[in-house]
Amino acid sequence: MRKRNLALVLGLLVSSKFAISADILTATPATHILTSSLVEETSLDVKYLLPARYGVQRLESWLSSKGKDSLYQEAQKATAMVTLKSIWPQDTSFNHARHANIRLIQIDASQSLSHHGGSVAALTNSQGDVSIYSWMNPTNLSRMSKIIADDLVAIWPEHAEQIQANLQTNLIKLRQLTQNQSQILFDKQVESAILLSESLEDFAAGYQLFVEDRLYQPEIDWTPDTYRELKRKLAQDPSLFIITDRKISHELGDQIAAERILQVDSLERMGRLTFNNKSPFQRWANFSR
Repeated sequence: MRKRNLALVLGLLVSSKFAISADILTATPATHILTSSLVEETSLDVKYLLPARYGVQRLESWLSSKGKDSLYQEAQKATAMVTLKSIWPQDTSFNHARHANIRLIQIDASQSLSHHGGSVAALTNSQGDVSIYSWMNPTNLSRMSKIIADDLVAIWPEHAEQIQANLQTNLIKLRQLTQNQSQILFDKQVESAILLSESLEDFAAGYQLFVEDRLYQPEIDWTPDTYRELKRKLAQDPSLFIITDRKISHELGDQIAAERILQVDSLERMGRLTFNNKSPFQRWANFSR
């Protein structure tokens, strides 16, 4: 009998462990990393909603299929959800979540509730919409961290001291990140760019790079003239570089010298690189050629 009771107790403990819910929900890698770093050394848990292989632009299609049920289950148990609602009104994830939990609190990482809290610097893309990739601008990362931290403290004042300490640590690391990347650009003498992805517009603005040209169409649609024009422009201006957020193709690598191509992680999807509490901003530091 005692063995049976012990087994029952252990079973309940194990099941309750796996039933522990996240306190905070996120739907972009950037907000997930920033939020996770702010709640380090607290009892708060953060849950990333999308499958790791999904890009943020697939959020709506995920919600219209099996993602809706997953979000509904998570939202029932959560307290807050971090979004970018002010610059990404097309994101309906919080609206779906509120159907499951009317008490759910929205933390808009792009717009402070305080009159003096400010907002992120937003760009307008080629379709006339505000770019959602505000996290690619290093200045915005610090602003987003402060906005999220303020709201977290308001919701969980018992963790205020730790969250504020984490925020100060984050701000120092973000300044170091910006300085390091600025130094890389300076050492390479990068002053202008040809962007291969719209997600890099905020990156170029954040580091004050002049955008010479934009080639957003898939590389498979490029013609020999496209490569010739690229090589011509690069030959004319030694401070001009190609910047991409994709893996450099064999064709591009064969046509363009490797030292004139910069590869930047746009945090479009979570992928295999998840949150690392020892180096939380490593994703932004993945800046290579």
